[in-house]
Amino acid sequence: MAGTTTVGALTPPRRISIGQLRGWAVQAPLFPLAILAIVMFAAVFAPLIAPHDPVALNVDARLTPPFWLEGGGSSYLLGTDAIGRDVLSRLIYGARISLIVASITIFVSGSIGVTLGVASGYFGGALDRIIMRIVDIQLSVPSLLFAVGLAGILHPGIENVLVILIIFNWAGFARLTRGEAMTLRERDFVALARVAGCSSWRIIFRHLMPNLMNTVIVLATLDVGRIIIFEASLSYLGLGVQNPTPAWGSMLADGRAYIIDAWWLAVFPGVALLLTCLSANLMGDWLRDALDPKLRNL
Repeated sequence: MAGTTTVGALTPPRRISIGQLRGWAVQAPLFPLAILAIVMFAAVFAPLIAPHDPVALNVDARLTPPFWLEGGGSSYLLGTDAIGRDVLSRLIYGARISLIVASITIFVSGSIGVTLGVASGYFGGALDRIIMRIVDIQLSVPSLLFAVGLAGILHPGIENVLVILIIFNWAGFARLTRGEAMTLRERDFVALARVAGCSSWRIIFRHLMPNLMNTVIVLATLDVGRIIIFEASLSYLGLGVQNPTPAWGSMLADGRAYIIDAWWLAVFPGVALLLTCLSANLMGDWLRDALDPKLRNL
C-alpha cells in the first residue's frame, strides 16, 4: 500500500487550472485560431450555410465571376465553375471533406502509432527491433509516389484515401512516442510502480500515456496541414475524392484549364488550402510552446 501511495504521489494526474485556460486564451494566436474556427464551422454547418447545392448545375450561369467583378452578382458571391456550380458552396463542403479526412486519419493512425511506439519503447528487445525496422522501411518510402501507385491500383474514393493516409501516417507517431517511452521507463516513478506490483500494461496506460499526451497532441496538430495537403494532392491527380463530391484538390484540378479566363476557380480553393494548413501549423507551434514547461518558462 505504501509503495502504491508513493507512485501515485510521484505521478499526480495533470490538471489544467482555470488560470491556465484563461492565459492560453489570451496568448493564443488569433489569426490562425479564427481561420480554423471558420473552417470547422463551415464543415459542421455546411448544409445550413451553403447558399446553393454544391453539385447542382446551372449551365446558364457558367463561369460567372465573383460579385465584385463585372458580370458578377449576389447570387454567386465567389462565382461559378465551368458547368455552373457555385464555387462558395463547393468550398464550404470541401472544408467538410478535408476535416473529415484529417480527423479520421489522425485518430486512427495516431492510435496505432502511439500504441506500437509505447510498446516498442517500454518492452524493447525483439519487439522493439521488429517494430522499428517496419517504421524505418515505412519512412524510407517516398510517400506521395507510393500513394499515387496504390491509389491507382485501388478504386479512387474517400475510403481508399483514408486507408492510404493511415498507412503512411502511423510511423511518425510510433517513432516519436518510442523515444519518449524509452526515456520515461527509466524514471523513478516507473521503477516504484514495478516495485509496487503494477503490471506492465498498467504502467503504460496509467503512468506513461498521460506523460506522452502533450507530445502526441502537438504532433497531431502539426499533422493536420500535411494530411490536408496530401489528400488535396491525390484529389488533384484524380486519385482521391471524385467528382461531383466537392474537394479542394479536385476544385484546383478543375480550375487549371481556366486559370487565365476564370482565375477564381483555382485561386479560391488554393487560398483555402494555404490558410487552413498555415493556421494548423501555427497552432501546432504555439501548442508546442504552451505545453512544454521548458519553453513556456523562457
